[in-house]
Amino acid sequence: MSRPVRRPPLQSQPPQPWLIAAEDRRPTSAPAILEVQQTAGNRAASALVRRIAADTIQRDHSDATSGGATTKTGITVPKSGNWNAQDIVIGAVRRKPIEGLTAGNVRDDAKLGDEWGGEGRVATITAEKSAVKETPKSTGKEPGKEPAKEAGKSTGKAIVLLPEPLGAGVKTVDVMIYLHGFGIGFRQRIHSRQKTIKVKGRKKKGDTEEPKDREIQVDEEGMETGTVRDIEVDHMEEQLEAVNAAAAKGGGRPMIAVMPQGTYTAGKDRPQFGEKFLSEAYLDDVWGKIPALKGVARGRAVLAGHSGAGGTLTPLLGRAVDDKGQLKDAADAEAGGLPKNLAEVVLFDALNSEGFYAGQRDQVERWLIAQIRKDIRAMADPSVDRDAYLQKQMVRFRGYYSKGSDYETRYKHLKENVAAALKAELTKAEAGKKASKDRPAIPGWSLTAAQKQAMTDNYVDSIQGVATSHEKIMGQGKVREALGALPVQKVQAHDRPAPPTYAVQRELVSLQRAPDPDLIQWTADWNDAQYAGARGYFSETTRPSGTPEDRYKILCPLYKAHGIARPLPYLKNSINGSTTFFGDKTPAHTGMQAMLAAAEKTLRDLKDDKGNPRYPTTPLKQRPWALTVRTTSSNKWSNHADGRAIDLDPDTNPHLDNAEHRAIINELTGMDVEARNPGASLPLPALLTPDSYDSVKLISDQFSANYTEAGLTARSDQLAASRAALATERDGMKTSRADLTKQAKDVAKQRDLAVRRKGATGAEKTAAREQAKSALKDIAAKQAALKGQLAAKDKEVEAMTKRADRIAAELRKFTREQKRFDATVAAVGAAEAAVGADTTDLAAATAAKVTADQALAQALQAKKPKAEIASLRKELAKQIRAVSAAKAALRKHQKSLKDKTEDRDRYTLRKYAREGILNLPKDVVEAMTKAGFTWGGDWAVHKDLMHFDMP
Repeated sequence: MSRPVRRPPLQSQPPQPWLIAAEDRRPTSAPAILEVQQTAGNRAASALVRRIAADTIQRDHSDATSGGATTKTGITVPKSGNWNAQDIVIGAVRRKPIEGLTAGNVRDDAKLGDEWGGEGRVATITAEKSAVKETPKSTGKEPGKEPAKEAGKSTGKAIVLLPEPLGAGVKTVDVMIYLHGFGIGFRQRIHSRQKTIKVKGRKKKGDTEEPKDREIQVDEEGMETGTVRDIEVDHMEEQLEAVNAAAAKGGGRPMIAVMPQGTYTAGKDRPQFGEKFLSEAYLDDVWGKIPALKGVARGRAVLAGHSGAGGTLTPLLGRAVDDKGQLKDAADAEAGGLPKNLAEVVLFDALNSEGFYAGQRDQVERWLIAQIRKDIRAMADPSVDRDAYLQKQMVRFRGYYSKGSDYETRYKHLKENVAAALKAELTKAEAGKKASKDRPAIPGWSLTAAQKQAMTDNYVDSIQGVATSHEKIMGQGKVREALGALPVQKVQAHDRPAPPTYAVQRELVSLQRAPDPDLIQWTADWNDAQYAGARGYFSETTRPSGTPEDRYKILCPLYKAHGIARPLPYLKNSINGSTTFFGDKTPAHTGMQAMLAAAEKTLRDLKDDKGNPRYPTTPLKQRPWALTVRTTSSNKWSNHADGRAIDLDPDTNPHLDNAEHRAIINELTGMDVEARNPGASLPLPALLTPDSYDSVKLISDQFSANYTEAGLTARSDQLAASRAALATERDGMKTSRADLTKQAKDVAKQRDLAVRRKGATGAEKTAAREQAKSALKDIAAKQAALKGQLAAKDKEVEAMTKRADRIAAELRKFTREQKRFDATVAAVGAAEAAVGADTTDLAAATAAKVTADQALAQALQAKKPKAEIASLRKELAKQIRAVSAAKAALRKHQKSLKDKTEDRDRYTLRKYAREGILNLPKDVVEAMTKAGFTWGGDWAVHKDLMHFDMP
């Protein structure tokens, strides 16, 4: 493949805010950055801060280490030898590999490949993974120099294409999400893809027969060893550069491309781009990985994909259409996976099935027809400028298929059906609607020939064939063509930075939109050697995800919101890494030590009935832990992040943060665990009302007793009976309502008979009417009261039904999982027995080794014969091997016990029933609260029963 060397961006283009950058020098201290601001201007400093952040936070693909990058384009091969090992600038586009994504695909696919493509396993095609394991992190639950480690989570990867440079002036960008088809995606190849070609046979001198054609294997052009397809095949960077150059020329805003890395293929229960691809969530994740995009809003969105990507994209479109063939509202479409502000959909050979509703072609067809209906409804309004609507608001669609492929039939069917639907909708609009009983007539209206052609161009003629192969369809300029169909989105005033004002040359009088001083300071702190020790705290957990510096950047604003302007100096100066409680150490706020010492003294002073210390050693089963630099599971501030909270025995005293679990606990105990003091509402004398600890302990004990098959059955029967009783009461009310209706009819009938009775006088008629009026008024009052009572009773029935259904479902689940649960319990018992036996074996082997060691020492001291000493050495070696084997067996069974215990404890409510939900001694809670801590068991709604906060 031969392509010309790339040209630099045209210098004649008008300057745009997103084409302004700082000089390529990169100071890392706040004074240096401020110097640039004062000398070179605010834009330069802002751009520089972004560039520093982008360069500091490494988001390259960590497994891109194979080397051997090659290309037949004019692009310079990166010095690292791998296209995905670092950012590279191609023309006016920065190609940025990122990883650490939790949205989208997080599966590895190294063992896939044999099922499709004929190339073999993925591991033989590329040395890079579709998802990578994060570096193991400290759990933060072990004090001291060697914190406990946990395995890193699997996270996703992507390639992001950004305008280069992306100056500080850009405030909004359009974004294209492009999903690759089946294959290795954007990973670098270590093996060329082969294709079969026919070679015409050559007739040799002396041959009497015509030569036969031969088939040979050759490298697929653009898919040779060392290449990546977005550069070599799709020419994505070149096309995006052309799109942005055109936008700049027209005064429009730039576009970036987000290209997720999916798995090699998809399959049942194995989607290619994650369990459910949600565009907005994915883009949020990407934005969080690229500091240069901080504060940059997203404008229009484009969804595009090739080949197998249709399996992900077409359901997003199908879910955006309701059963009546109308587009759902924006919120529902977003919940179904579509991005906000969807402006265009582009499908390259991406209709892989026909079908109805489940078929990819059908889902796209229904979405296109729904879009047409939306356009027709919008333009039916006489006040709408139809030309402007079609030019600026109509969602664009482009469908490209490779001519002669299997895709051609499906795309042609789509084109025929959409053309017919467009014609039908225009005909209906022109016909209008006749008047009916409920609405007046709607006059017909029509579009001009040019307006009809605009819709035809977008929905029908935009479906077109390309004379190329399936794999090369994007690289024929069709990405540029599709994106060029979007109208230029002019950069608005709020998208442009206000220029700085100068009193005299190079003397700054006022700055508009100064670089964020917090970001400057946080960046300087991170690079300051005096805080190197404190930086380690950001390696403790995976919340939020990313590298330690990523987490630092995300957590800094949360610290600031809680009064800590500079987290690293705070952690260095306000955290005592050796805070102790009963001899156990934990990092904590410097003020916590005195409180823990007071609580410990209170506990050590307690005596038992015989006058002995009640707690001569720690009353805890686990080491306590205070400082954990993290967010909560919902990405909010954690009380542990500043070291002012401490957890005691977290494994045996849970955090009841699951609403469904709390509801079941409440049903089986008859108390409200979500109350601050669940026992306060019990019908007990005031002096006997339990405090919050006693209340939760009572709930714990009651739940342990009742969370059994018998207990669930009894409670289910009780609730079912209550529901039946309420339903009977409600049915009685309905009967009464029917009786009142009948009475009203009877009264009216009697009145009418009296009035129509032959010979009735005027006075008698008047009396009949007045009597009926009074009776009907009384009935109406009873009906109104009964209506309110019936509505209230319906709510009672509904609430009781929900409660009964919850326990009935839990009972079904309990009985359904009983066999599996019993198996896990048996497995834990077997593992415990094995660990016990191994412990005994290890003790015996160790004793035998000691004996052998002593015998050898005595023989050496007594200078026994060499043969005897050799025999004793052999015996000692045998015992050493036995000890080693016993230790290995013990480790194996200990790991098995840990794994099987975790399997058993995944049955959370059974774990609560077995171990209780409150196992901290009351003495400990009272000592901690006496020392000034607030106990999480006093919280409303969800109880954090191991958690204590400083004031």
